[in-house]
Amino acid sequence: MEQTVHWGVLGASRIARSKHIPAAAEATGARIVAVASRDQARAEAYAAELNIPRAYGSYDALLDDASIDAVLITLPNSLHAEWAIKAARAGKHVLCEKPLAPTAAEGRAMFAAAAEAGVVLMEGFWIRFHPQLPLIREAINSGAIGEIRLIRAELTYTIADWGGDSRTRADLAGGALLDAGCYCVHIIRHLMGAEPHAATGFQRVHPDCRVDSTFTGLLAFDGGRMGCLATSMEAPFRVCCEIIGTAGRIHTDSLFGPSTVTLAAAGQPPRVEKVGPGTGMRAQLEHVSACIRQGTIGEITAADSLGNAATLEALKRAAETGRAIDLP
Repeated sequence: MEQTVHWGVLGASRIARSKHIPAAAEATGARIVAVASRDQARAEAYAAELNIPRAYGSYDALLDDASIDAVLITLPNSLHAEWAIKAARAGKHVLCEKPLAPTAAEGRAMFAAAAEAGVVLMEGFWIRFHPQLPLIREAINSGAIGEIRLIRAELTYTIADWGGDSRTRADLAGGALLDAGCYCVHIIRHLMGAEPHAATGFQRVHPDCRVDSTFTGLLAFDGGRMGCLATSMEAPFRVCCEIIGTAGRIHTDSLFGPSTVTLAAAGQPPRVEKVGPGTGMRAQLEHVSACIRQGTIGEITAADSLGNAATLEALKRAAETGRAIDLP
């Protein structure tokens, strides 16, 4: 394969317009060359606006383009598995927007199709490429805050259009937990370095849309460690993460943009680090493109993504049944 990976975008989406496509314009070794929508006119307008060379009026048409090496899936959650599997069978590598899929079973089918086709599949959690993460991991691994006892992660925002946003539709696997809570679950599991063994959850279901509009959950890990998450689509924007240990704590006031990371170790004055926004989305695209060229496994592995999917599924089931759910 040549040095530049040619990408196509499935879904003329907001997240691709605001994040992925601008990141690709600055990326090394990756170029977006096509976009597909279910409407040809919409695809053409989107491509013209964003200077994308080719536009297709169906997802299948883009997958039939032999010059495209990989696809970025930015479709509603309920369509991720279907189109990741079709892309893999068409010989395309896949970067799939989070969450990987509404269920772990769908996720397993996606990775099975990718393995059979010999293509790369990675879930898009670009917070893993934020420059603050090495700083946080180093503080944890150094023992500066002792043994972790609790990680708390929150992400809330306000939906502007409850009648026209795919995130509010139950048939498209919308809801706060899958859309925003997946970030909280992912960062808790990543920093714990382990999978939870039990989950409990509580939700407020929107009276009109019938999706979880606010969700809280608790994850139990070995050694008595706990993860606590809160997410909402009907609250002011807020995002933070706090890691609490036996000898101190680490707090960041953002998972996405510029952040302030505070390390408060017992007996020492707090250390505050200002971290710039970095280029997480660009770094993610460059990373996956490098994996495609080199035939290597991505930073976010199949086991990692399937663990996240299983945890999200357990949290949802716990909220629906009113009882704790054990995970394997």
